[in-house]
Amino acid sequence: MSFRITQDSEYAGNDYWKWRAWIEGKAGELQKVEKVKWFLHPSFTPSVIVSRERASGFRLEASGWGTFLLRAELRLVDGTNETLRHHLEFVRPNEAPRAPEKSPFEENVVERSFIPAPPKAVPPGAGPPQAAPRADPATERPAPAKPAAPARKIFLSYGSEDRSTALALRRALEALGISVLDDSQISADAPLEIAALDLISRADATIACVSSDLPSTFVAQEVNASIKAGKPTLVVTRENLTSILGIDAAVPIRQLDASDPAGIAAALKTLKL
Repeated sequence: MSFRITQDSEYAGNDYWKWRAWIEGKAGELQKVEKVKWFLHPSFTPSVIVSRERASGFRLEASGWGTFLLRAELRLVDGTNETLRHHLEFVRPNEAPRAPEKSPFEENVVERSFIPAPPKAVPPGAGPPQAAPRADPATERPAPAKPAAPARKIFLSYGSEDRSTALALRRALEALGISVLDDSQISADAPLEIAALDLISRADATIACVSSDLPSTFVAQEVNASIKAGKPTLVVTRENLTSILGIDAAVPIRQLDASDPAGIAAALKTLKL
């Protein structure tokens, strides 16, 4: 199946948006969908909406200020379910829309074929390589293997406007052996805020990506929840910001380019990871 969530939006002024979302797929695929259950942010009333309007692509219409991870559970006519996720994106008038980014939760899997190296040439007259003498098990014992240290876990908080930065940061952290937690691990029918608190509790630290001193309300809530839980917490931004609206003033802010390995390593030292 090639189902996906598509959306558009209309700016209504005062940072308020009217937006619509619907399901798209290949020709004839929507005929296989019985209904769609939309999961909005818990601040919406109601926060769960069911649509059976196949002709409109099970269209959802709503409005609000902040962006969030919109989830849709498709009930297919064969009795199976399929869950879709989409980060809402709002584009202000006269602002060029951004090129679509790959979700931080989607990884490219590349299959590689193993090609053995050609055998090394043996000089004429040389015999086969001699095996190293074996140690006497009665007198020598191999050193016990050291247990691998568990991977550190970081909860990554960000709004859809900072998705590209979060993608770059996520890859850099994982390259350093850090396990990244974010709302992609939240099931479609789970209460979003409660599930986010659970991820924060399981993490060793929290990093939030912001691009302005007026971040998403949900990012501010997650940062403050991390501080309240006693987790080392850091805000990273490419801008020169000294304070961020809605975020505890005690949270350190670090100007950082997500493609700078040295800067990321320094940020992790700030978190003592």
